[in-house]
Amino acid sequence: MSVTYEITTFTVSPENETAMLASRPSLEQVLASEVEGFRSIRLLRVDDTTWVDLVEWESLAHAQAAMDAMMQRPEAQAMFATIDEVVSMVHAEGTR
Repeated sequence: MSVTYEITTFTVSPENETAMLASRPSLEQVLASEVEGFRSIRLLRVDDTTWVDLVEWESLAHAQAAMDAMMQRPEAQAMFATIDEVVSMVHAEGTR
């Protein structure tokens, strides 16, 4: 089965880490219950300030549509406000 992975690397300063982690559950709930094509999300810690979001989508079209819609959601805005920098974002096709 083909899937699309969205891999976003970002930094969060230590003083914003608690707020970022606290904002995740409501963001993940919105993704799971309201966003078409969403399959799963995992948050990975690389080092003291660097994190990776690994999101699985049904297709690239779903990932792109969700990005536009999620930017307007207060749950996403709360998390994005804690991010210092988005280092990279890539989409990759894979199998599950």
